[in-house]
Amino acid sequence: MSEEKIVNMKNESVKGQLDSSKRPLIPPDTIIKDYINSVSKFFNSDESILDKHVEKLSTMPSYKMYDLEIWAAFVYFDITASPDDGNGPVFKGKAGGLAGLVGGKAWGTLYTDDIQNLADNTKSFMFTCYGGVYEALYFYDSNSNLLGYIQAGGFTIAAGMAGGTGSWSW
Repeated sequence: MSEEKIVNMKNESVKGQLDSSKRPLIPPDTIIKDYINSVSKFFNSDESILDKHVEKLSTMPSYKMYDLEIWAAFVYFDITASPDDGNGPVFKGKAGGLAGLVGGKAWGTLYTDDIQNLADNTKSFMFTCYGGVYEALYFYDSNSNLLGYIQAGGFTIAAGMAGGTGSWSW
């Protein structure tokens, strides 16, 4: 990636930090409670790792608006996250979890403190959908460190959880 593009992306990140209108309407304590419940099902991690994740969730700045496409057939999920303005990395992931025949689109905000690190080092993700209330997509590196997340709402009939692998492309 060119140095100019990296500088532009970093400038976008700073702008995102200043725009509080991009925060989800879901109360932060609900997001954290749901995250703790979900993580306990996917990770065998100690309390210190979970504490680090919760702290990151509470302090990570917004980056920019992202669109989600979610398709699932029983235990297979296909998820794409792309910037709503077309400028930025696109995430594509495949996961296993519990659903039915579901799908839809959602719109929300990507939160990360380092877009380059997120794009370069995402190895796995966790997807949660709370019965059409909101969807969440959490991105992790190879050591299960939380790199960023998307909180979104929209027109989905998904309800469930999934974990899988994916990557970002520019």
